[in-house]
Amino acid sequence: MAGNGNSRSIHAEHVGSLLRQPWLLAARGDYKAGRITEADLRAVEDRAAAENIAAQRDAGIKVFTDGEARRTNWMTGILESIGGMTPIETPAVTWHRPDGEIPPEEETDFVMTVASSKVFQKDHLTAVEARYMDSQVPGAFKVTMMSAAMGGMTWRPEVSEGAYPDPNELVNDLIALQVAEVSELVAGGTHWVQLDSLSYNQVFDAEFRAATQNRWTRR
Repeated sequence: MAGNGNSRSIHAEHVGSLLRQPWLLAARGDYKAGRITEADLRAVEDRAAAENIAAQRDAGIKVFTDGEARRTNWMTGILESIGGMTPIETPAVTWHRPDGEIPPEEETDFVMTVASSKVFQKDHLTAVEARYMDSQVPGAFKVTMMSAAMGGMTWRPEVSEGAYPDPNELVNDLIALQVAEVSELVAGGTHWVQLDSLSYNQVFDAEFRAATQNRWTRR
């Protein structure tokens, strides 16, 4: 780097998600269709995570993630690991790459869920991720999870009002669950937890804002 002779280091890291390998996506499809067992799927996820760790090591990254290979998408923590949720129609939002290209639907599609009863922790996916990382990485690792601050997106009046008349009550319950989840990770030896939130999409993307306001606000 050109300059006044003083050397500077630039800190860079990735949030956690890496593109799911095509064979991992195929295995998820096979599991959903009943063609392979859960154990078969877990073995494929282990292979994907190991490949992701190797790629990070080769790139010189010092803090590792598993690429979130065990998640269908980065929001799994709230959308799939929390009980009391019901699948609904996913908001229609057009995703695009920086060059304007629209990616394949299988790269952006996900199952949206909303609270239909009092929420509870039904899976401890991040703990599974952390145990694997602790046994595999050649250095520090981190676990990234969807911030409970985004919990309002899981409230829809026609589905949620029976359990949560006020969406703030739902968010408060999700925060409490996340505090407990982080405590579990820390107790298990995880030293780096990152909370991720894309709520700012509603600020700068008019299409996303319209879709969410139409569906996630009180009628």
